[in-house]
Amino acid sequence: MGVVREVLKEGTGRSPKHAECCVLHYIGTFASNGREFDNSRRKGKPLTFLVGIGSVIQGWDVGVAQMKLGEIARLTISADFGYGAEGVPGVPPGSELVFEVELLQIGNDKLEEPWRRGWAKGVCVKQTMDVVIGDYRRLSETGGDGGARRGGPRPAARNPRPPTRNPKPATLNPQPKPSTLNPQPSTLNPQPSTPHP
Repeated sequence: MGVVREVLKEGTGRSPKHAECCVLHYIGTFASNGREFDNSRRKGKPLTFLVGIGSVIQGWDVGVAQMKLGEIARLTISADFGYGAEGVPGVPPGSELVFEVELLQIGNDKLEEPWRRGWAKGVCVKQTMDVVIGDYRRLSETGGDGGARRGGPRPAARNPRPPTRNPKPATLNPQPKPSTLNPQPSTLNPQPSTPHP
């Protein structure tokens, strides 16, 4: 099936370009029973990501790319465009998902409602830098092949690698231990033991 987009409220702005920063609120539910599993409004922070580069699930890359600034849409996403046969914590394998999405900002274009002014200042620049740094780390860790990138509204952040310990610097002129400088002479002529009767 892929992605089915149903427009709930028409947008008045433009659609995002490839790799452009998007900021949005969403509510995620299961298509089978309508149970909510994720909600950015309850978290108190909208999701920011670069559309079309694989930093979220494929259904979001496809669906959000079709939306316009200010639009509210319902995206019904099949499992192969969502979290697939493996699932993620909180989303069982093979789940069809429904997201109600409101597109608040595309690049520097944003809705100018008073309660939203200033909250997204700088988030697109930060998101772009986070993705660039994350891609560099991912390529470094995988030897350049990149590995599989799956995501979406991500359930958990990846833990960074622990810092490596620096070995102690070697000394140029190590001093030998005193026990090796002056070894004690061993007894060369031991006394013969007396035979026992």
